[in-house]
Amino acid sequence: MDARDRLLIVENDPLLSHAVELAAEKLNLMPVVASDGWEAIDRLQSSQYLAVVVDGDIPGRSGLGVLDYIREEFGEGSLDRVLVLTRSERTALELRDPVHILRTTDQVEELANAIEECGARK
Repeated sequence: MDARDRLLIVENDPLLSHAVELAAEKLNLMPVVASDGWEAIDRLQSSQYLAVVVDGDIPGRSGLGVLDYIREEFGEGSLDRVLVLTRSERTALELRDPVHILRTTDQVEELANAIEECGARK
C-alpha cells in the first residue's frame, strides 16, 4: 500500500481512536492505529504515512515524544502533516512546532476537516 493511502493514528482512547478511524475512511485513507508512542515509532520506522494524528495528552508525554522522533528522523518540515489532538491548553502552548492543533473531539466531520487541512488529501 502506498504512503498516500495511510494515516497513522496515535491514540490510547478507543472511542477517540475509532472516531479518527472513521474520519480517515471518510477521506479514503487507511487508518493505522498505534496505542502509544513506542508503537507509533515502530510503525514510523517500518512504513510511510501521508499524515499522522497524535494524541498530545497520552500519559508520560508519549504522544509528544512521537513529535520529537518525527522532527529528529524526518526533519522539521515533516511536522506540517501532523495533527495534534489535545484537551490541554498548556499542551497546545508547549507546541512550538509547525503542527496543526485541534481540541480533542469525537466529531468525525470536524476530525476529517482537520486531517484534510494538514495535507491529507487524496
